[in-house]
Amino acid sequence: MYLLGELERKVWTPVGHDRLRHHPWARLFPHGTQSHGVILATGALVGSIGAAIGPIVTGSIFDALGSYTVAFVICAALAFTGLVSTFLLPKRP
Repeated sequence: MYLLGELERKVWTPVGHDRLRHHPWARLFPHGTQSHGVILATGALVGSIGAAIGPIVTGSIFDALGSYTVAFVICAALAFTGLVSTFLLPKRP
C-alpha cells in the first residue's frame, strides 16, 4: 500500500505536472494543466488528419511520378517544418 501511495504522490504532485507544462502543445493553451484534455484531443485530431490524408497524397504522387522519392521528401520537409515551428512558439512565463 505504501508503494501505491508513493507512486500517487509522485504522479499527482505539482512537480509531476511541470512536464506537461513544457509540452509544445501546452504553449498554445492558456490554462496549462487544466487544458490537458484539449491539448491531447488537438494533437490526436491533427495526427488523425495526417494519417488519413498522407496515404492518399503519397499514392497520388506515386501514380503520377512512378516513385516514392518525391513523396518521402515532401513528408520529411513537412515533419522538419513542424519541428522548427514548435521551437519557434513563444515561451510562456
